[in-house]
Amino acid sequence: MAELCAPFCNRPCFLSEEGIKKARDKNSNNMESKGATASLLTVEFFQSILGKRGKLVSWYPFEIPQQSIGLTTTCKAIKDDDRMIGHQGFEITYRTSSDSARKTFRVVAKCKPLALKFVNIFGSWIEQKSGEVSQYAEMFRQVSYFRNSDVREIKVMRTQDSRFTDIAPKVYHTVCDPSKEVFVIVMEDLTGHVTHFNTINNASEVWDQEDIKVVLRDIARFHSIHLGNVTNLESEPWMCFYSGSVMKALSGFWYALLRHNCVTFPDLWTTKRTNLVRSFIDNMDRVWKVIESFPRTLVHYDFTPRNVCLRKQEFPTEDNHNRFFIANNKLCRVSCIYDWEMATVHAPQHDVVEFLAFVLPERGEITRRTDLVRFYQEQLEKSSGMTFNSEQFMNVFIAVCCVYALHQLSLKTITHSVTWLPYFERAVQSHMGFLEDLEERGCLKFLYDNELI
Repeated sequence: MAELCAPFCNRPCFLSEEGIKKARDKNSNNMESKGATASLLTVEFFQSILGKRGKLVSWYPFEIPQQSIGLTTTCKAIKDDDRMIGHQGFEITYRTSSDSARKTFRVVAKCKPLALKFVNIFGSWIEQKSGEVSQYAEMFRQVSYFRNSDVREIKVMRTQDSRFTDIAPKVYHTVCDPSKEVFVIVMEDLTGHVTHFNTINNASEVWDQEDIKVVLRDIARFHSIHLGNVTNLESEPWMCFYSGSVMKALSGFWYALLRHNCVTFPDLWTTKRTNLVRSFIDNMDRVWKVIESFPRTLVHYDFTPRNVCLRKQEFPTEDNHNRFFIANNKLCRVSCIYDWEMATVHAPQHDVVEFLAFVLPERGEITRRTDLVRFYQEQLEKSSGMTFNSEQFMNVFIAVCCVYALHQLSLKTITHSVTWLPYFERAVQSHMGFLEDLEERGCLKFLYDNELI
């Protein structure tokens, strides 16, 4: 749901020496100052980024292209202030201990806003809607998965397992101080090093079958890290996840949201489509029982082409990673996956459901989607060393599709009503078209018949 901040996005302020001095002076005079400001940009900060590379000589900010829609994209919501929010580039000059020559190093600092801000913004959107859906604004604030997303992304980005570090941007430094509302991740500058960057608006035209398989292979490796072993994750105070009981308790909200969306976008949420999603809510216990039959893991939960790209370089064939590659030269590439703030505990099929909704065309053969699910299953089995029943695996995928329709797509429709998302309606058509085709073929009966579960 990184679309949340779209109405408040601005171009980043180009940091100046004068601006930094003012911020430092302000901090000196106001011990209660909250958020990341230019006063953070000290010699110690940049030396921490460099680590053992060498000794800091100087640093200089540079402006980087900003996504027009993004959860932390230079968002000055409600009021204007001097906090750094969004992405800011820095070119760092340093000397190594063994070489007097100067070297440069380019990084991007992601300064995250307080998660509560986004909870309240989205809650206010719900509150302002007509009809009964507005009554659920406070309930949404209490259970929203935006909660703790500020801390959560930093915790995830500190993961050292190679199955994560191979596919995530390199992280050089993090600052996580909830008491001061400072949440910063300093990572590599991807400019010029990746393809398929921010292709969400025309994803179905850009991402071909081999591109999609690269991503499915790599996310399967990541999913294998915690597969079937999520107890510690669930106990973390920064983790937010939905259980079947929570989803059931929110049924009134899902019904109200569905009715609101049907009225607001009748061509998108047709009567036939609305009735189908309503049946998922009616049978939430059974749908969730299917999902819970599969081992859970840590998933990205905002797994769209806005947050996924491909690195340009290829690993040489003698590299140890080649055992994860498919025997097709185009697939000898690696994903780069970022913006992990929504990460949560769920069935691993969720990320596959979401990614395919955005990269596959509006209407297509059912087998194209299911073949990719089978491919992902093979990759998850290779990475985890587990074996799964193919029928059960597909049933869980379909059950997650149902929940994705009534949950994420319904909530994204609220965002779409506030600020038009150019890619959203295509994704709804792709995802709901798949479910409607399954319904016509009788492939959803297992969700409604107790004897088939």
